[in-house]
Amino acid sequence: MKNLLFLIWGIQFLFSTISINANPSSGIYLSSKMKTEHGFLILGLDLISNQKESSFLAQELRYHSERGWEEVLFSGRAEKKEEIWNLFPKSCQVRSSLLFETKKGLLRRFDCEHLSFQIHGKGENRNLSSSLFGTFTNVPLPYFLEGVSGEPIGISFPLPSGEEGIWGFHLNGLGNKNPIQIWDHKKQNWAIWSRFMAPEPDFDYSIYRWRRTFSN
Repeated sequence: MKNLLFLIWGIQFLFSTISINANPSSGIYLSSKMKTEHGFLILGLDLISNQKESSFLAQELRYHSERGWEEVLFSGRAEKKEEIWNLFPKSCQVRSSLLFETKKGLLRRFDCEHLSFQIHGKGENRNLSSSLFGTFTNVPLPYFLEGVSGEPIGISFPLPSGEEGIWGFHLNGLGNKNPIQIWDHKKQNWAIWSRFMAPEPDFDYSIYRWRRTFSN
């Protein structure tokens, strides 16, 4: 009887510990497709939250009808104060290419330690204080993929040429591997991937998840 009670207590303790340590802030945040004067931009943020030190990787894909494509990359330290996440970049760079399918080359690195960003709100009211180059302020982040920090996550959307483009986080080294899951926008959860699909009505893109490899 004592052994049975000890087993029950151990199971309860295990699950309570998992619940306490679970961090719903960790994951990937995505904006909608936002129109600019000469094209559009999409912003993504990978927030890695833990008890020692939290960090972030922010990416902004920018399309200009004349200059082509730019990818802005900010990474640094994240700090939560009350209900607000403060993001402090340490490394910032811009990569560019004329064509989407061409590998983007380093355009420039620059000092950005004087900058800071904030994530405010929750759920539908969640937003980032500004886009990375300040094109927009109070950028809504309607998509939150919990618990996938550091995993290969890509979004698929129509390019100006009419073809489909895939862009996202930690996609290096995937080669021709297919995703393992697709995000169901309406149910707000992952479903088993069977094929690449056009974005659901009222959504700008489809979201895919690949199996993590040592190359990512």
